[in-house]
Amino acid sequence: MTAIRRRFVDGKAYVFLIIDLHRMVHLSAEARRVASETSGTPDDDVTIHGIAVVGASFQFRVLGAMLFRAIRLLHRTAGFPVRFLDTQTEARAWFDERRRELGLPRPGAVASLDA
Repeated sequence: MTAIRRRFVDGKAYVFLIIDLHRMVHLSAEARRVASETSGTPDDDVTIHGIAVVGASFQFRVLGAMLFRAIRLLHRTAGFPVRFLDTQTEARAWFDERRRELGLPRPGAVASLDA
């Protein structure tokens, strides 16, 4: 797990992640390899209850769906639900829906990676 990700999840029982691809124009083979090797690995000590990918072009939606499928197959896990959405507002609404489905409380504060 990367140092940034570890700092973000420290002390949390679960997380929801937003991946914003509005400005992404290219995903290198190296980036795909690193993502598939570091996502869902056994050293993860926090549960991911959902990943929302926002602003992805059609090409990145297809590539992302294949990448997440590969991660699930490589790590032999059911993984976590992934949705491709247009906005962060839609992502947060989906997270609220997931919290209700799972009976999870809504957190009072949102952590930032820039802290």
